[in-house]
Amino acid sequence: MVMAGGKREGIRIVDRTILKEIGDRFEIEWRLIGAVVRWFVPSEEIENADAEVQHRLAVANERSGLG
Repeated sequence: MVMAGGKREGIRIVDRTILKEIGDRFEIEWRLIGAVVRWFVPSEEIENADAEVQHRLAVANERSGLG
């Protein structure tokens, strides 16, 4: 991602919202700079959801040369 002044920064989370509970899963939305990621997360995995998103973003940043 390119910010003002031409400096590239990695993708990062700026906010998280639990939208609704559907059975034993939660629909969670993560706001990123310039984008939104939404996944259904099993209720037993809710505590690890942020760590999983952080890991996926780190992989994406690394692949794009930003990590």
